[in-house]
Amino acid sequence: IALEAEDPHVFKGEINPGDTAGTILYDWIPQNDIQSMIDACKNIYSLSRLRAGNPYTVIADEEGLNRFEYEIDADQKLVINRTQGNYEACLEAIAYDIRLTLIDIKIDSNLFQAVADAGEGPNLAISLADIFGWEVDFIKSIREGDTFRVLVEKRYQEGEFKRYCPILAARFNNQ
Repeated sequence: IALEAEDPHVFKGEINPGDTAGTILYDWIPQNDIQSMIDACKNIYSLSRLRAGNPYTVIADEEGLNRFEYEIDADQKLVINRTQGNYEACLEAIAYDIRLTLIDIKIDSNLFQAVADAGEGPNLAISLADIFGWEVDFIKSIREGDTFRVLVEKRYQEGEFKRYCPILAARFNNQ
């Protein structure tokens, strides 16, 4: 668990293999309250479905847990709030900053390397291959000097890149 420097009451971590709500929240919630939390989530999202690698956030004070957030997937999170000793659960959309980005890619060897050389991730190369796969043989047809220009929305969360949205426009120029 990492303590956020800006706020000593915010703790961020990732679910580890074998973690349960009880083991994660041990320091912030009495063991006899775990069942109340599980019951509050029962019809929203089962806490037995926590997946290793998914991030979570705990917001606590001297009295214990105030809020628990668990990112279910790239689009939504489970939020549990403690109010007056009771737990309330709901699903919320994950908020992203979306940046429209124009990316120029020049082929020097292969598509994946060219995308990496442009400072982008392999998922962008996969999306380009899906778009142009019916028209371009990426093994035989692309040559050094070919270029791609891509317009894509990139999702950021707290200043950190998270993922690409579907490509909005793409152009391929070959020799």
